[in-house]
Amino acid sequence: MVNLSTLLSSRGDARQLVEIPEGPFEWSDKLLLGSFEIIKAVQFHNFDITDCEVCINFVECEFSDCKLRNLKSFGHLWGADDYWSDCTFESCYFEQMRSPMNTFSKCLFDKVEINGYSPYQTVFHACEFNESSFSGMKPRSISNSAMTNSMLIQIPGQVLFRDCSFVNVEFRDCYFQDVAFERCTWEKTNAHNCSFDGVISDVTWWREQKTDPFSNFLFKALEIIRKKCGTDSAAYKEFENYVIDYGAGRNVSRDFSACLYNNRVPYAETQKVIKELRKLVILHQISHSKNEPTRQPTAMDMLWNGLLR
Repeated sequence: MVNLSTLLSSRGDARQLVEIPEGPFEWSDKLLLGSFEIIKAVQFHNFDITDCEVCINFVECEFSDCKLRNLKSFGHLWGADDYWSDCTFESCYFEQMRSPMNTFSKCLFDKVEINGYSPYQTVFHACEFNESSFSGMKPRSISNSAMTNSMLIQIPGQVLFRDCSFVNVEFRDCYFQDVAFERCTWEKTNAHNCSFDGVISDVTWWREQKTDPFSNFLFKALEIIRKKCGTDSAAYKEFENYVIDYGAGRNVSRDFSACLYNNRVPYAETQKVIKELRKLVILHQISHSKNEPTRQPTAMDMLWNGLLR
């Protein structure tokens, strides 16, 4: 039995802290692992975590030779500055994950589904991805230069896949700007409706993408908000969440302006971007009218016109 209060208040080897003998240890306490707590600077070796939803955030922790099977997590587990080595993630479902300054070394991701992934300063080294999927992945930039992963110092990006193998992997609605691939191998791996602008890769492993005009519009609008308001602004965070949710199919509404006109986005931030967004809307409308000069106004036109009022 793992004493949560001990792990919360102590630092060091988890086995010594809670007096666990050597050998594989089954840790599947759903109540404990489902609690919204933070465990910091604890090392876990040869732990098996199975069949539960993980709500704990692990910060500055180390996991080695651990097996994580049939897990769910919605924005937790991969806390800040964790190191994972020789770990297996099997049949897991992860949503809204971030993994700031996490490093995964020689880990296996088998039948893992990752949706709405916003990694930053994250490294995957010599990892294997098998029959897994990424949906709505978009690296998140950071403004604090002190928060850096040492393995990314020489890489002009936010996420690095180095010496990794991808077999039967699907990437859907992902944005690969600031993502680097080095010496990776690819087998039966596909990308659908993804943006590879700003990707860093020694080989072109993807086919030409067919993205819908609305997704391209959202990506450009998000860049405008980033330049005008910064990545720490409420406007950027709200719009980025909408873009990710739309790409992952969790939000099918094309009323993109709704996320800027809510109680969470200050009026001053909206005013910073409204003129540029109006220009972008007009450019898209002109582009579509050139391609389809005789078409009737669509529902998308009506939504775009809503921003022009």
